[in-house]
Amino acid sequence: MLKRTAVINMAHRAALAGTEYAIANSFGLAKDIKYHDHLIYAAMIQGGVSQIRCCEGSLPADVARSEFLKSRVILDKDHVCYKTYREINDILQSHLIVNKNDENKQSLTILSFFLADLLYSLDTQSAFVATLPLPDIRDYQGILSPNILSVVGCLLSEIKSVNLHLPLPQFEIESSRVEVFQELLLSDIFALYSESHVALESSEVDEVAAQKNILAKAIEVRKRFVNTIDLKAATLSLIPVTTKLIDTFFGGWPASLANIFGDRLTSLLKKDKKIVIYDYGKSHYDMLMQHYSAIKRTEKI
Repeated sequence: MLKRTAVINMAHRAALAGTEYAIANSFGLAKDIKYHDHLIYAAMIQGGVSQIRCCEGSLPADVARSEFLKSRVILDKDHVCYKTYREINDILQSHLIVNKNDENKQSLTILSFFLADLLYSLDTQSAFVATLPLPDIRDYQGILSPNILSVVGCLLSEIKSVNLHLPLPQFEIESSRVEVFQELLLSDIFALYSESHVALESSEVDEVAAQKNILAKAIEVRKRFVNTIDLKAATLSLIPVTTKLIDTFFGGWPASLANIFGDRLTSLLKKDKKIVIYDYGKSHYDMLMQHYSAIKRTEKI
């Protein structure tokens, strides 16, 4: 069976926890909140991936208790995961053209994590799962120096987002129900769904045809697991690797990172592949809203 992987770092999991607290608090239920970290594995189903890469120490306890889910996780050393983030963040901070106060430094966090995730994805030849919003170049105008801004702007301008209906578990968030994940992830129909995503990663395949094939396979997954799976709207972001993008990195990025990014991107260009980003944030938000709404309705009965 094809084994596609996706990376997710601690910042994105922390964002999910922050989202859950805000939702629970809005329903007056934050006091006894139990975080549903294992739901990130619903993103595996959404993205057609059979393994998740993350850092040591970021494995949810309820996932660690499941031998099956734990077997689907590749743990990388914390220092490997965050060394690049710190390097990128330090470089961006050195190119601030405003006061280097805490507020301005904090504004670089999302961009730094995005670039670090991108490099992590390139290094591991994986897609990556995002729960934080993708950076907006307008947020950094007048904050970062023009040469850094042009490199980042070139990268962000290449991102193309598409909306598809993809399979997600119906709202069963109890950690004890990991058998739902197990049966689905080991099924032949999921293997075919996973393979359909490979075409989306290729620069040689027609995107519209690839998207239609993904939807067709998603419908088959839904038919096979009609009692556990729904099709829900989700966003994928694609970054095609071009010669222009590589030249921009080499020309405007500080030498140390230019070589790292440039080499990885050049390797991907030779393979005619795209970088795929799965936006899981909205899916997680919708499931939690449904969950806490149901609890609140039960309290009123």
